[in-house]
Amino acid sequence: MVSKSAIPRASLFIMAVACTLVSACVAKEAARPKPMLDVAMFGRAKSEPVRATLPPPVAASKPPTVPKPVRTQSDDPLRDIEDWVRSSVVRALGKDETPPGLDRGLDVACRHTSRALVDGGTMDGAASHLRMQLQSEQITDVSYYPFTIEMAFTEDPTPWVEFVRAESQGRGVTQVGVGAVAKGPDTALVTIVLLRRLLTLSAFPREVEPNTTHLLWAKPTGPMIKNPHAVVWSPSGMIRDIAVKPSGMSVEIPITFDDGHGRYVVQILAEDIHGQQVTNQLDVWVGQPAMRVESAAILPMEPAGDPRTEEKKMMEMLNHFRKANGLKPLVFDPILQASALRHSTDMRDGRFFGHRSPKFGDLRQRTPRSGTTVPELLLENIAVSAAVSWAHDGLTNSPSHRRNLLDPDITSVGIGIAVRNGSRMQIVYVTQHLGRWPRQAKD
Repeated sequence: MVSKSAIPRASLFIMAVACTLVSACVAKEAARPKPMLDVAMFGRAKSEPVRATLPPPVAASKPPTVPKPVRTQSDDPLRDIEDWVRSSVVRALGKDETPPGLDRGLDVACRHTSRALVDGGTMDGAASHLRMQLQSEQITDVSYYPFTIEMAFTEDPTPWVEFVRAESQGRGVTQVGVGAVAKGPDTALVTIVLLRRLLTLSAFPREVEPNTTHLLWAKPTGPMIKNPHAVVWSPSGMIRDIAVKPSGMSVEIPITFDDGHGRYVVQILAEDIHGQQVTNQLDVWVGQPAMRVESAAILPMEPAGDPRTEEKKMMEMLNHFRKANGLKPLVFDPILQASALRHSTDMRDGRFFGHRSPKFGDLRQRTPRSGTTVPELLLENIAVSAAVSWAHDGLTNSPSHRRNLLDPDITSVGIGIAVRNGSRMQIVYVTQHLGRWPRQAKD
């Protein structure tokens, strides 16, 4: 990995809500097993065809050779920088895995984000703007990793491209986007977004009429992606699972918009090696015009404090959220907190995100115990973000996580937070264990 001194102007930011990765699952007593449910975040919109991107190549025993980047010179030095950086990133990532494909919509979103930063936005707060720009460009994939770098027009990008490569190893990047904007007469601000695409979706309208049903097709991008399905959150607050129908290599997802006018949130989920993941999220507007992205405020990001203090802060936010929705607050539980912290620490140290740990297994294998007693109801939400407040926002605005947080049957909670501080970046890993113990089991 490149040291800090080698990349003095490189920063990583991880997005609020949009790029906050979140996941939820449920475990009940053995007599009442329930399917596990995992989730992550953000969405495509508008009724235009899905943008064509390079399909992921078939996995090979050795990554294909990528030509060495050659810097071009034209009348547009910013596009020259983009081309050089893009080809350098593709080549760098291709050393370890299949080289990522290109996505011009990502390029456009990166360009807009760089412009917003140059025009006065804060580096750490660029996440919300990028999220909105991705939505505007019809990109609904939820797993993406943004970087920003300030560089001279003639600067060799190799040192910080290697930094990007080191930070993205093992993340399964399938697409890359790059956007550069002039910051001064001889310098540019470059935004890079690395994206992991698990499903290819069919076109889907952003605006529909009430009481209509529309079909969405989802096709896995590889053999390890299985069981696509959907969850819909409607304007009344109802959250429901949608049954799917196999259709060749894809699945057909019929979505009915019959719960009033307003915004519906459609989440698509699928399984990978770490369990269920949210792959895409779409906003669909019923009986009214869709929200259009004109501009988005870029808000500052607060650094994480002491993890135990941040856990208490998140618990306060969670109970405030439950109270606002007419539910009783949850009681802090040290056993649930300890199990939640173990999983957050495991994700941080193992550099993975999911309910299925390579070392300790899934939630049922990691179930906390009080002596020989296990909770009769146990829910798990996980999130990865740049700030605890962003993680909370992502969880409460995700249909599957919202359903867990507002479950009236849970009584206790334990929240575990682990923080990873790297080269000019901070990543917060959050696990929430929400449960109910058998009566007097812990007395």
